[in-house]
Formats: sequence, C-alpha cells, structure tokens
Amino acid sequence: MKTRLLISVSIIIISFGFNFNISPELKNKIADDKKIIGTYTGLNDHFEYVFKTEQGTLIAFQEIIDNIGVDLFDDATIGKKFEITWTELTVQITDDEGEPSGETAFVKRITSIKSI
Repeated sequence: MKTRLLISVSIIIISFGFNFNISPELKNKIADDKKIIGTYTGLNDHFEYVFKTEQGTLIAFQEIIDNIGVDLFDDATIGKKFEITWTELTVQITDDEGEPSGETAFVKRITSIKSI
C-alpha cells in the first residue's frame, strides 16, 4: 500500500512538472464556466454550499477550490450576496478504502467567488 501511494505521489509530482501549458480540454472547460449571483444560505445536511439566486432557485455546490478568499464556514457570510463562477465536473466515486468504485457523479465546483 505504501509503495502504491509513493508511486502515485511521484507520478503526480512529475506530471505537474511537465504540464505548464493549458491543455485544449482545460481551455474548453474554462470557457464552460458559469456565473450566477446568489445569496449564501449556508451548508445543507450534505455539507454542500447553498446559494439562492435572484430568481429564487437554490443551487448547491459540492466543491470549492482551495484559497478562494471567502470562508463559507463562517456564519457571518450567511445572507451575503456573491458573484459565483462555477463549473460542473465528473468525478470518480471511491469506496470506504479510497479505491475507485467504477461509478461517477457530477459535482458543481466553485472556481471564483466575490462579495457584491
């Protein structure tokens, strides 16, 4: 198990070293980013970040990128209005041991957020 982990980490580090250019798939993904304006209502029971749009629709985001600049775990952000840029991704589902289950799921990831 340690060997597998070491090999995985090594491959990730090496691949970061060779990927300075943005791939065409990533360029297309950046173009597919969506924007909304919404009021933060807090976390739901599934620990998703929930926003209410100006039209009254609730949107739940499952992920947020690191170092986004806004602490959505702080209760002081509830009720504040934000401009949110997000994308939808397909992710692999893992079992209790962290091994891929063969299933996938769609998640909404916040890529940028600013208070308005």
